[in-house]
Amino acid sequence: MPIITAAHTDYRAYYNGKQDLTGFKGFAYRKFWQLDGAYQALKNSGKTGDWLPESNYSMKVEASQVYVIDYTKNDNSKIRL
Repeated sequence: MPIITAAHTDYRAYYNGKQDLTGFKGFAYRKFWQLDGAYQALKNSGKTGDWLPESNYSMKVEASQVYVIDYTKNDNSKIRL
């Protein structure tokens, strides 16, 4: 199982699919992850200001969970939100 580090802690990451973004502002695709057990540690963290409507996720979004989205651009550079 993949590991994603958030706030200096490693969490098991559950893969929830890939979405094609061809033709969307220079992006190729994005991958969705859910971090196991990260909510308690991160719930009081500062907000990033990034927001994605629930309908854009490839899975059902649940309260008290932490999600990570990895974006890959057309030039193969990556952004993690």
